[in-house]
Amino acid sequence: MFFQYQTAKGGFPVSPDDNNNLPKVAVGLHVVSAGDIHVIMHNNDEMTWHNVQPGPFGISVRKVFQTGTTATVEAMTHE
Repeated sequence: MFFQYQTAKGGFPVSPDDNNNLPKVAVGLHVVSAGDIHVIMHNNDEMTWHNVQPGPFGISVRKVFQTGTTATVEAMTHE
């Protein structure tokens, strides 16, 4: 199976929000402080990861929910 990876070329701080999507789809997240992350993935699946540790987290997301997110994250973009 072939996977295509995109290098992050930009980024922005994330303010988790239950109502609004991120201004751009993130190609990854950088976890600043450990915790749970509740998101809408690029393909619109809703997912929650628990006890995610600091560092790069390779998921493509449209939304980071306030409810269910305890980690501090920043978005990585390919633009």
